[in-house]
Amino acid sequence: MALDSDREKQECQQKDYNPQKGLGQSIRQSVFSLLDKNPNFKPKKICRILGLVYAEKGQYVSNLKSDWKSNRKSEQHLKCSESASRSITQTIENIGYIFV
Repeated sequence: MALDSDREKQECQQKDYNPQKGLGQSIRQSVFSLLDKNPNFKPKKICRILGLVYAEKGQYVSNLKSDWKSNRKSEQHLKCSESASRSITQTIENIGYIFV
């Protein structure tokens, strides 16, 4: 267990995450920040890193991770949609030049 905890601390230090700095943030902001840095963190690990009691906050953190995933997918979908609409607009403009 100690080795796992040390590895987690190293990962967070490498990613410039400071749990003490996160005290002014809400739990949601802290969880989202961690997941942005490493989306593979499990709720139990997130609780450990943030100093939360898993038995009390584990379900909440799990729900936040689900929210984060759906927000991330929505953002990616929007980016794809914007890219696709730009592509279609360019194609229409190119076709317009052919008929002029």
